[in-house]
Amino acid sequence: MSNYPAKELIKNFFSVLAGVIIALAILISLSAFLLFADIIPTANGKPNEQDLLVAEISFAISIIIASISAGYSTAKISTRQNWLYIIIAGAVFLTFLWYTNEFDFGFSDTWRYSFFLLVLPCTLLGGYFGLRKKNAD
Repeated sequence: MSNYPAKELIKNFFSVLAGVIIALAILISLSAFLLFADIIPTANGKPNEQDLLVAEISFAISIIIASISAGYSTAKISTRQNWLYIIIAGAVFLTFLWYTNEFDFGFSDTWRYSFFLLVLPCTLLGGYFGLRKKNAD
């Protein structure tokens, strides 16, 4: 017999899926807010350096919030081997951001790579907070 029942495996799979979906929902909503508030420049206008810097920092903050929420929700839902599933959720979210150009608002490559470097540590930080909360309950 297996030490890891199928019910737990399915629950852990859905914990990763829930973490990634929550992160995408937060990222899309914050990006939409930044677009509608004219913080992130559109393709029509040529922003100056100050506006572009504000947009890059605002988008970095939204990625941090989305990554922390992904790790937190994955940690709260998963049953065993919590850190493994938190890392998987961060890797799936990072892969999604890497292979899609939906969140490419004309930022330079340096900023795009720094966004990618933020995802996994922030997901681990959210997972740490989620595990602390889960163990306290």
